[in-house]
Amino acid sequence: EADLLFTFMPPGSEELALSGIGDVCSNEMPIWGGSTADNVLRSDQGGQSWQLHGSKETGWAATPDNFTVAALCLNVDANVHWCMAKCYGPKKFTGTVTRASGRIIHEIDKSPAEEVYKEWIHASDVSEEDDVQNLPLAKQSARFPLAIEEDVAALRMLHVRSVTPSKGLECFSNIICDDIGGGAEGLKVHLLDCKPSDLFGTVAGSLRKAMSLANFEVKGCLLELCVVFT
Repeated sequence: EADLLFTFMPPGSEELALSGIGDVCSNEMPIWGGSTADNVLRSDQGGQSWQLHGSKETGWAATPDNFTVAALCLNVDANVHWCMAKCYGPKKFTGTVTRASGRIIHEIDKSPAEEVYKEWIHASDVSEEDDVQNLPLAKQSARFPLAIEEDVAALRMLHVRSVTPSKGLECFSNIICDDIGGGAEGLKVHLLDCKPSDLFGTVAGSLRKAMSLANFEVKGCLLELCVVFT
């Protein structure tokens, strides 16, 4: 079995892809990767997300809406450590999920989730140059993602993918993880923010944290960064 998997897939299929990996790999398999998408995230049209795959020996190809996996097998004496961090911090806006299902937050504080989300963004301290209100939803969500408070010490980030006809917020992942049990109703949801001026300092801090946690001499690193700014 491989030591590490890199995966890339279209948005909306993440849980199914991970479930498929679980059918053939052990539960201890580390998986890294992300969802491929543009700034529009058209959920009603196929072929909008594509993956590049191949090698020097086999050649390269770009195919739409596929699930790509690269398996990494390490030398016996190789040491690997990974660390996951986010470039975002919570703002003062917090609400309670009052209705949710699957990937969709329907209501926050008994109001349509989209309306609450827009109110939070509008009330945030942003400069006129940012013009966040007129950005596509994908860029708004990249600047201001949400986070579910699964316990008092942990926030799990949620990027908004689209708005439902009933003004709910469809996210890139399920609102709750299967292992915490229960429904999402009653959980706290927070608005997060990351200023462009904070980005490089946050990334440098994340790298220092990862290196400090490794109990061996670090020879190199792979940084996967997901963030969008205008």
